[in-house]
Amino acid sequence: MHQVPLRCLARGVVSFGAGNDFSVWVQADGTLWGTGGNGYGQLGTGTTETVYAPRLIATDVATVVAGEMHVLFVKYDGTLWGMGRNYEYQLGTGTNANCLNPVLIAAGVTEATASSTHSLFRKSDGTVWAMGSNTYGCLGDGTQQTRSAPVQVAVAARKLAAGSGFSALLKPDGSLWLAGQVYSDAFPIYYHWTKIADGIALATPDNPTVQASKGTVAQGVALTWTPVRGATGYEVWRGADANPATAAYLFATGPVPFAVDADTETGIPCHYWLKAISLTGMSGFGAGDVGWRGAPQLPNFTLQPVGGTVQGTVMLTVAANGDPVPTYRWRKWLRAIRVGCRCRTIGPIPGP
Repeated sequence: MHQVPLRCLARGVVSFGAGNDFSVWVQADGTLWGTGGNGYGQLGTGTTETVYAPRLIATDVATVVAGEMHVLFVKYDGTLWGMGRNYEYQLGTGTNANCLNPVLIAAGVTEATASSTHSLFRKSDGTVWAMGSNTYGCLGDGTQQTRSAPVQVAVAARKLAAGSGFSALLKPDGSLWLAGQVYSDAFPIYYHWTKIADGIALATPDNPTVQASKGTVAQGVALTWTPVRGATGYEVWRGADANPATAAYLFATGPVPFAVDADTETGIPCHYWLKAISLTGMSGFGAGDVGWRGAPQLPNFTLQPVGGTVQGTVMLTVAANGDPVPTYRWRKWLRAIRVGCRCRTIGPIPGP
């Protein structure tokens, strides 16, 4: 058997998903990347061309999941976006046209899951919504009717999962519920959510302590914390003073102890608190922290000709810094170029 050595594709990954022939992932800075097959536009590039190297898809992303040929991702602001195959209405757009670019599906979302032909998501109030093919009643709405747009199918959930022809959810008491048919015809079909297992009593998670960046991040305020044992996610709250009683809910995250509040102004202090979420309850506020958004740093460019030529073309290298990391384009000025010398414009090229 021929063994292929493993190669590191990316570092600092906080969420990832894999479909039939493609991969997507979210890095710690909230950028969403993808590579691989793109026959239904599942990488959101606007085309169906295969992507052979990691390509940036979106920013300010918290989590991502992949179906067989479609992708769903949740941004920091709680909006749910999708792209790719939509023949079975699994993107919930109201039509079955494939989406070659990310499309907005819903707001106030904390979690999403995707199968080959249907999708589910959970909102911050715990309600569960579903769209797509409803074979065997896998959407849990009591019918087998395909849903071209999201419909509410449950009122309380802490965790979701989707498979081929079935869906599963965990309720706040830790009990497991199924809809659809699991595995084969030897198993019953559940057209409504049916409890399969009772929950296990778990302790309410401890209060988490948050640390906020203080002018060091130009994209917003970066929040970090030590993971709380038993927590499946966290709620982020923000206030104008040090009193948590006046704080407002911002968004929910998954179990990864990192988030960015991009909805802030440069230099304006904000106070932050967290609540930890588990299968059986929610903690109170932990110790808070104050942070503020940093000012963007103007980029500096250094252009360095490389000695010699390649087939008559002058080779140039460029180094750039700044926060956020800048993008740049090669430009040509004909007056500065000798007659007969060839050059071309290339771009956009991401900065280092």
